[in-house]
Amino acid sequence: GIGFRMGRHETDIAEDEISRRQAAERELEAVRGELAVQIAARHEVQVHLEQEVAHRDRIIAEGELNAAKLRESETALRQVFEQNLDSMTILDLETGRFIDVNEEYLRVSGNSREDIVGKRSREVQSFDNPEENLRYAEELKRVGLVRNMEATFRRKDGSTYHGLISAVNLKLRGHLCCVSISRDIGAIKETQRQLIAAREAALESSRAKSNFLSSMSHEIRTPMNAVL
Repeated sequence: GIGFRMGRHETDIAEDEISRRQAAERELEAVRGELAVQIAARHEVQVHLEQEVAHRDRIIAEGELNAAKLRESETALRQVFEQNLDSMTILDLETGRFIDVNEEYLRVSGNSREDIVGKRSREVQSFDNPEENLRYAEELKRVGLVRNMEATFRRKDGSTYHGLISAVNLKLRGHLCCVSISRDIGAIKETQRQLIAAREAALESSRAKSNFLSSMSHEIRTPMNAVL
């Protein structure tokens, strides 16, 4: 009876050990499952992060490329502005101050950049005739542009010159500005004056020739009539 009880006890211990091991294996399997889920989740997060990083890198690269293109475009526009053979000014209409002028404007007007940039439009006497200045301002206010308006302009030293001015109101870097372009037409006006003078001289010469021929014809015709 004792042997049977001891054998039974050992069997119970063995079964308990097996049960514990099975339970441990189940727990281990559950832990492994949880770890697998966590690893899969982390992998998914990692993939998502890598995609976000790649997307961010693409955005940064595109932004750098766009910035480079913008800088290149701004450089090209700056060169066009500075090297333009016509005088150009940019007036900020919100502040009423000049924000830029090109080299040709400085050469023609005799002003320095410091004389113009930062100054209000009323401080810069570009027009020699106030009525032309008023007509220019009213046209800009009415339709937002002026095309080939002829006017007389004043240089820094007080001398004047004839010019054509065009202007347009537009947005530059978020500010409403007026961009004006003017050209000295003094040489053209002088050529035009010379052509008019030459034409008048030619007409006068033609009239004198006609009068001379008419007079000679009369002088010749009178004695011939007497002879006849």
